[in-house]
Amino acid sequence: MDAELRSLGRVVAFEPGDVLRRPGEDVDRVMIVLEGVVRVERTATAGRAIELYRVEHDEPCVLEVSSALSEAQYPARAVAQTGGTALVIALSRFRRALADDPELQRRVFRVVSERLLEVMGLLEAVVFGRVEERLRALLLREMDERRIVRATHAELAERLGTAREVVSRLLSQLEGEGSLELQRGSITVLDPETLASV
Repeated sequence: MDAELRSLGRVVAFEPGDVLRRPGEDVDRVMIVLEGVVRVERTATAGRAIELYRVEHDEPCVLEVSSALSEAQYPARAVAQTGGTALVIALSRFRRALADDPELQRRVFRVVSERLLEVMGLLEAVVFGRVEERLRALLLREMDERRIVRATHAELAERLGTAREVVSRLLSQLEGEGSLELQRGSITVLDPETLASV
């Protein structure tokens, strides 16, 4: 991130679990995540949530930018997944910078395009994909170099847009087939090849 853009706002810190945006809020500022991860999710009236996408290093939240530029209310919930920092820029300053800076325009439109493709993929998976296939893919994508996924059953269910009980049942089945081992708050992938096969 260049110094000129940083000079337009102020840096704020956030902690895991901090709610940075709520549905229905007016957007009078835009945040660009400098460090950390922010999860953007949509919650149904029944209380079930689905993760739409994540905002990471040097990225704005595309729903926040879209809401700001169209003068609409924020349609989702943004929650800090990890601790981190963000550059907060007043909407009027952000609009001027976006109008005057072709590089900022390219960066913002690149992120918008990437997130749109992510959300389309999510929509396709939710509508056409089986939960088991989506869970297997999520575990493979999220495991670290030691093949550990640090997430609860409820967190995985939220990311998949399904019930915790469904995820718990599927994880128990996968553990029974020897693909993984369940621990409190984490999952160890024992056999990625078996887990990848559906």
